[in-house]
Amino acid sequence: MSGQTNYGVVFKIGNANPPSTSLADVFNVDPPNTTRDAVDITTHGSAGGAMEFMPDGVYDPGDLTVSMNYTSASATDAACLAALASASAYYFQWTAKKASGTATFTAQGVVTAYGIDAMPVKGKQTAMMKVKLSGPVTVA
Repeated sequence: MSGQTNYGVVFKIGNANPPSTSLADVFNVDPPNTTRDAVDITTHGSAGGAMEFMPDGVYDPGDLTVSMNYTSASATDAACLAALASASAYYFQWTAKKASGTATFTAQGVVTAYGIDAMPVKGKQTAMMKVKLSGPVTVA
């Protein structure tokens, strides 16, 4: 049987690279999906009347979403609020398991949302932070 568990992911945030503040109580990291648009280059002479495409010259590094247990006024809450209020991009870093050891992903981005999730009578209090990545993601 192959595959790996996700347990043990570490997520960091900061205004310098590498980021130094580890967010506490993270239970889900939804990594970015990089996308690239296709440019329609179809002409009246395209073979068989089939549309033709070429890759756009730039790509979108995607969005990153982090879900965590919420504790008001905690260091994690303060770091997320500071990143949201900042007028500049922050750095983000997360780990993932690989065949041997872990891979460390680092990216720059802008926090576009941070908020407390619904507060049901039963259950835990959680929060979510969404990041629009800017520039390439590096993997070490």
